[in-house]
Amino acid sequence: MMAWITCQCPKPKIWLIQLLNIAGTGPIFGPILGALYGPVAMLWIVVGCIFAGAVHDYFCGMLSIRHGGATMPYLAGKFLGRPVKSIY
Repeated sequence: MMAWITCQCPKPKIWLIQLLNIAGTGPIFGPILGALYGPVAMLWIVVGCIFAGAVHDYFCGMLSIRHGGATMPYLAGKFLGRPVKSIY
C-alpha cells in the first residue's frame, strides 16, 4: 500500500511553478552564453529549450501518469533509490 502526500495548491500557482521551472533559467544563462560564445549560443538556447525541455516534460508527465499521478521525487526514489530521492 502506498501513502500519498498531496498538496492543496490552487491551479494558477501550480502552473506558475511549472513555468518558472522551465523558463526561469533562460533569462539568466542566455546573456551569459551570448557574451561567451556569440550568436551560436542563440541557436543552442532555442533548440535546447524547445527539444530538450519538451522531451523532459513529456516523459516526466508520462511517467507520472503511468504510476497513478505519482510525484517525481517518489518516482526517483522508487527507480533510483533513497539517496537520489533525497536529492531530487
